Amino acid sequence: SPENVGVRLGTAALVEDVSGRRDILGHAVPGLLGLLTNGNPTVRGDAASLLGTIGDISVKEQVAALLKDENAAVREVAKIALEDLDLTESKRHISRRGAEDAEKGGEGKE
Repeated sequence: SPENVGVRLGTAALVEDVSGRRDILGHAVPGLLGLLTNGNPTVRGDAASLLGTIGDISVKEQVAALLKDENAAVREVAKIALEDLDLTESKRHISRRGAEDAEKGGEGKE
């Protein structure tokens, strides 16, 4: 229904707006993981998309399972969500490396 589409779009926009705030979004992950096996492909796809946006890389295996989903749209959304998760993982790695380099660069400089 049009109302459902509006709610889905609003939810996605909200999650994107607060992405990176694990203190807020981390609580949603368990519930979204449960929706990955829902009988409705729209629900499975939305859950995968939101998990990709949230960026909790611990869910990669569960999202990757949707690459074999019977529904082509769900498979495509899962692929995009995994790309988002890979990007999040890369950004965290770069950020950690930058912090480590800064620490090393700061040693002995006074």
